[in-house]
Amino acid sequence: MSAFLFPRRGYLGVLAAAFWAAPWLAAQAQPLTFERAQTLAEQSAPENLARQAQVASAQQAVGPADALPDPKLIIGIDNLPIEGPDRYTLNRDSMTMRRIGLMQEVPNGDKRLARRQLAEASMTRAEAEQRAMQLEIKRQTAVSWLDVYYAERSVGLFDQLDRQIEMLRSTVQSLIAGGSAQPGELLQADQEALALQDRRDELNRDVAVARAKLRRWIGNEADQPLQGGVPNLNLVAPHLQQRIASHPELRAASARVGEASAELNEGSPQKTENKAR
Repeated sequence: MSAFLFPRRGYLGVLAAAFWAAPWLAAQAQPLTFERAQTLAEQSAPENLARQAQVASAQQAVGPADALPDPKLIIGIDNLPIEGPDRYTLNRDSMTMRRIGLMQEVPNGDKRLARRQLAEASMTRAEAEQRAMQLEIKRQTAVSWLDVYYAERSVGLFDQLDRQIEMLRSTVQSLIAGGSAQPGELLQADQEALALQDRRDELNRDVAVARAKLRRWIGNEADQPLQGGVPNLNLVAPHLQQRIASHPELRAASARVGEASAELNEGSPQKTENKAR
């Protein structure tokens, strides 16, 4: 009886694992729409993740930017004898003195304000560059998705041509059998079929290249089947002109200018430091 139970238990275990994995496998096989590709790119593109880390670092640097430097502990010994019977002793010579204290550098208010303004400008620049990078990632992902879409549509059209060529060959063969066509006409149909296959191979390579480009932005999700059509892109000139002033690339350039100005202001000779007491 045990010989029967063990295989049955193993079979039930395989079934349980299959039922457990089915939802996950279904989620992994989601069709790839244009919008989903862009969402995935924003979430997983290495360039965007690197920019997010830079923004987080810049944000963390704002708080301590105008803080006072760490105090310095001063410890020393003056007039320590190094010769004679009292050498290297601290309490036999009245001139030997031990020294201990703290030193604090206190930048003036303008200096500290300039440092904070520089940190804030760096944060603004990092955030603007991240938004510009997000826009570029979405643009590149859109182009890659469209390349895959049109390349696969072209392959689909060649499938229809294949069927037409096959119908033509069958018709020519029937005509040859009936004496209404010459064998050379079948050879011509075969040559057209070979040329069509060569072109199909080129298109399949185009699909593979387009998938590889898309994979750079969204990883293995690029291998999922596409779903949906080309989105309706609003390219009305007045609409674009109104939004050009808020373009992320222009904002990033403006933020870099602001950061450079803040850096120049922070290094101004008038903003000197007062030594600690």
